[in-house]
Amino acid sequence: MKGISMKLPDELALKLETLAKKLLIPEEEIIAHSLEEYLAKLEKMDEFEPIGFGMWKDREDMKDPAAWVRKLRETEWRR
Repeated sequence: MKGISMKLPDELALKLETLAKKLLIPEEEIIAHSLEEYLAKLEKMDEFEPIGFGMWKDREDMKDPAAWVRKLRETEWRR
């Protein structure tokens, strides 16, 4: 069995510790079970496609993002 060491944010570590004590289950068992479920879910995914990734790719008005923002600010924001 391979051992893996990692650091958790304090809030997450406290939640894990609290839950482990409440359920009388070792923290390692909770982590292992959670990881198994998460990896199984990832394996079912055909391809990773974050929402919105590349959604502006074919927009003609977005070829120069800085110009687009500048124009938007000129028309929408009044000083």
